[in-house]
Amino acid sequence: MLTGKPTSRKKIKRFFLLILTLVLIIGGLSVYSAWRSCLLKTEDQMKRDASAVSLLVNNSLESGLKILRLTEPRITGKILHGKDAWKNPELSAVLSSCMEEFGLTSSNDQLGFLILLDASGYLIARSGEDPHRKLDFSDRYFFTDLRDNPSKQFTASSLRISETTGSPAFHIAIPLRNSKSSPKPLLGVLSLQIDAEKIDRELEKIVQNPGERIVMMMSNGMTIFQYPLPPLPQATDLLENSRVIQGPMASHVMQGGGAFLGSVGNIAARSHVITLPHDKFGLSTSVLIPRQSIATAFWSVNSHLLYLTVLTILLIGLFYIGVCSQTRNLEKAIFDSKTDSNTGLWNRRHLEEELTRLLSQALRTNSPLSVLFIDIDHFKSFNDTNGHDLGDKVLNAVAQCITNMAKRPLDCSCRWGGEEFVMVLPETSPEDAVKISNQLMAMVGRIEIGQLSKIPNHAITISVGIASTALSPDATPDELIVIADHAMLRAKEEGRNRVVLA
Repeated sequence: MLTGKPTSRKKIKRFFLLILTLVLIIGGLSVYSAWRSCLLKTEDQMKRDASAVSLLVNNSLESGLKILRLTEPRITGKILHGKDAWKNPELSAVLSSCMEEFGLTSSNDQLGFLILLDASGYLIARSGEDPHRKLDFSDRYFFTDLRDNPSKQFTASSLRISETTGSPAFHIAIPLRNSKSSPKPLLGVLSLQIDAEKIDRELEKIVQNPGERIVMMMSNGMTIFQYPLPPLPQATDLLENSRVIQGPMASHVMQGGGAFLGSVGNIAARSHVITLPHDKFGLSTSVLIPRQSIATAFWSVNSHLLYLTVLTILLIGLFYIGVCSQTRNLEKAIFDSKTDSNTGLWNRRHLEEELTRLLSQALRTNSPLSVLFIDIDHFKSFNDTNGHDLGDKVLNAVAQCITNMAKRPLDCSCRWGGEEFVMVLPETSPEDAVKISNQLMAMVGRIEIGQLSKIPNHAITISVGIASTALSPDATPDELIVIADHAMLRAKEEGRNRVVLA
């Protein structure tokens, strides 16, 4: 039986797939562009934050170093010329007067206590008051670095909880040496404490990216300052000490080639990192922000892009379903208008259209085309005698035989009307048409229907008339049908159950 060929639905499907692909591409490009814009904006803010931290810490270190160098000759003079200098109660007073002289008594200033250590690393004096207990600073980096490196003029220390104040702080320190001796022995160390909490409070007004962490590190990998301050995990653990600037980008950073963006070590999968090159104090500033924080900020601003893309896809899908449904209904209506509802073959209307097309093609390619006009013998009397139900079964059985014979893609068969059928066979010579007709007659003769076995002489037969362009080269489509019809009538006159070639 015939089935529809939904070629239009396939075209519609391809069209909608193209539209959907374009929407996805445009949506993807829009999201990617917005993401890059968000990333660049975040990176700019990270660079500004890194510069702000670097500036605050460097200003504190520069101011501290200036104070230390101005204080140095006064303390050195007291030590060298005073009797039992290290027990001189005037040392703390000198340190306090220096702080007052430089206007550093304000609680808003980041610079804290001036402290004086002897050559063994013990606290001897500090600004503000005499130390109440003898504190040992011999294990502090700023002391050991200056003690072990006589050529060093100053050094800084790592961030830690200060023993004198109990708050996070770092130090800038200079050595006190006897310039009149050679080699110059270490007399002591003068250090200025820098209050990290005050710098932290300043940064709270500047840093805007949520979840951002800023770390300043010395060249040996020790952290001099981090924002936010502890009790967060130590920044050195996260940045794997100085390894953040090792590898192919190390030379770029060390030579001051500007900020670089990268992901290093265990942070790679979790954080975005920007590192500024080493400054004049040998400090590098790194800014870390979790990728999840960037993504959250991005979607909070650009979620409409996702919603718009999804909504567009849904609308396209609904529109596609609606168009396919309408197309399916239209194709069914067209198919039904060209199909015989009883047998499932094409009807007369479709055959007339198809025969015109096939005949034109046959003439163009100079190939033969044959038309078979088929009639069931004695069908009217059979129908009247045995009823329409059995008659319809016979019609369907014959139609199935015709369908089985018209196997090629261009072969066309239809119910012409009543018990009459027509087959159009392109590229079929008259001789081949006769063979096909005889095979069809044999197939029809073998039809078995339950009720037929009770009827005497129940075998079904057909009469077939054949017209061919090989015999009637100038015939029109209508003329070929008429010629085949006349040949079929001759077959009936000659005794039925036979084939006549016009």
